[in-house]
Amino acid sequence: MLLLFFSCVGHLQHMWVISTECLF
Repeated sequence: MLLLFFSCVGHLQHMWVISTECLF
């Protein structure tokens, strides 16, 4: 779960669209 969270954070810096999908 933590790895998935950090992955979303990393995407947040580049593509906010992918990070949004991670949040949901």
